[in-house]
Amino acid sequence: MDYKKIYNTLYKEGYHITVPTNIGAKFVFDIIDNYDFKTVLDIGCSQGNAVELYNVNGKQAYGIDVSEIAIKEAHKLGNNTCKQASVLNIPFKNDEFDLVVTSDVLEHLDPIDISKAIDEICRVAKNIIIAKIATKKEGNKTWMKLLKAKYPKMVKNIDNLHMSVYKHNKWREFFEKTGKVELVEKKGKLLVFRKI
Repeated sequence: MDYKKIYNTLYKEGYHITVPTNIGAKFVFDIIDNYDFKTVLDIGCSQGNAVELYNVNGKQAYGIDVSEIAIKEAHKLGNNTCKQASVLNIPFKNDEFDLVVTSDVLEHLDPIDISKAIDEICRVAKNIIIAKIATKKEGNKTWMKLLKAKYPKMVKNIDNLHMSVYKHNKWREFFEKTGKVELVEKKGKLLVFRKI
């Protein structure tokens, strides 16, 4: 699946560009207040709003997003620690980040890519992983309709942008199956794992 092509196309069409904040930014202060960390990686950082909030609050924050367009926008906004990369191949060293956070990314993957993505997340996390994962199909049909109308070949086998829809207990199983992490708490919509 060419996620880069799909999400570059979506961002080119206006996806999330006009959104003043990304979903991950909603949890930044709660994460800062409740977890001990110095370095953080935001996977699926979009324009880097959460990365900026971590940085201005004394953390060393980085972000990745599969869309080059989102990253160019992040750089225009001054979020220069964001880079274009996929969760399937995170360009950082093992155990590089005290905390890794991902918000509304994993459900956008084809089920065949989930294991690889989770392995990569676990690889770069040193202590804590916080995942917010939607457990329902994408409710906003606007973007899927646009893709089907303007780019039908690109999405001929996709019916919904949320391609991997599972309950939180199943996501917990996916993470714990790696043998590298254990769930320490479910805090609202957040699953919090600790490296073991």
